[in-house]
Amino acid sequence: MRHHLLLLGLLLVGSCRKTGELPPFAWDPVRHTWPTNPLVEVCHNAPVTHFEVQWALDVWAEHGAPHLQAVPSHCYSKLEDYTVYVDLPSAEEHAEHWTSQVIGLTGVYFSKGTRVPIAADVHLLTDDRRVLVHEIGHIWFPNHYPGEDHVMSEWLRGFSWDGWEGVERAFRRR
Repeated sequence: MRHHLLLLGLLLVGSCRKTGELPPFAWDPVRHTWPTNPLVEVCHNAPVTHFEVQWALDVWAEHGAPHLQAVPSHCYSKLEDYTVYVDLPSAEEHAEHWTSQVIGLTGVYFSKGTRVPIAADVHLLTDDRRVLVHEIGHIWFPNHYPGEDHVMSEWLRGFSWDGWEGVERAFRRR
């Protein structure tokens, strides 16, 4: 296979954290730059519709992301170049990568020997729009925001519709 898989992030439902204040920081996200805007295929088994995925893509576009198009698909042919697939995880993927706390997982495939993304899988176990928006973000951002109240927070309880710090700056740096 000419693609390498990098598992990017897990959106979880709980968190353990010591009490106290977090130190001040500014998120300086690393961003994947796709050479061509990918088509987003929403597989027939996805827990969300292509309309819901298009809505999430439009939310990201409002914050500087490229405008992407979501289309319904049966996703029989996987790993087409410049395609993002949104679906449920396969039984093998579920057994290998999922715990009881994981509700979303995104994998990005790179051209062999490079850091150039060419395809991605967004796996969802829920139709929660917060999870959808967060996981879509991983097609560009491999890392989680290191705190709470951000769209890219690792923990669902830290998700904030207003938490976009660093995102617009990252998309302007091209």
